[in-house]
Amino acid sequence: MIRLIGALVLIGIMSVSAYAAGYGAIAYSSGSGAYGYGVRYPNKAAAQQEALSRCANYARDCRVVTNFVNACGSVAAGREGGWGANWGTSRTAAERNALQTCSNHDRGCRIVAWACSQ
Repeated sequence: MIRLIGALVLIGIMSVSAYAAGYGAIAYSSGSGAYGYGVRYPNKAAAQQEALSRCANYARDCRVVTNFVNACGSVAAGREGGWGANWGTSRTAAERNALQTCSNHDRGCRIVAWACSQ
């Protein structure tokens, strides 16, 4: 009985740890269209650093445009340089939200990046 309780406690701790390690971020360069992402990190800062580092391999004007926890993020770009980024509980929701945000600034928006941390 004690072993069973110990195993259940261990499973509970592992579940909480896995849930807590789901930070994500996407960095984007509106000038070049480059992007980078960091997913499944233990904190927001680590996810942002990874996203910026990956994006910086291709552009100098990268900035973090969306953060998410145990969810997905997406970036959409329009025909005339406008863009939008957002997050959602699924890839579909994140893409829909990014397209909506982009359409407030531009026309002909399409998804250019997405990532999920769950």
